[in-house]
Amino acid sequence: MDAQTGPGAARFVTRVTQREPGRVVTEYFDGAFRGHAVLTTERVAEGRTRIRNDRQPQTHGLVMGIMARLVDIGAGHSGLMRDGYAGMERYIAQKHTAPPA
Repeated sequence: MDAQTGPGAARFVTRVTQREPGRVVTEYFDGAFRGHAVLTTERVAEGRTRIRNDRQPQTHGLVMGIMARLVDIGAGHSGLMRDGYAGMERYIAQKHTAPPA
């Protein structure tokens, strides 16, 4: 996966290193971060799934090293993920309430 969202966005590249039902491990190997993340899913009720994204990447490079001292990168990522999950929830809810095509 190569993620980049716009001007000023941190560029990074990840690859899946392990995959099994309910668990995916990725490695950050190029760009602004180095390290890994583990994404897990767990069914908690009918139609409900808990998604957890545990990340341990470290900033990489001079610019990101400076940015990490000025900005809470983890908080920014958490906010971005919250917004993304909320958007997924709205999309899924809309699909469940839409009349059949």
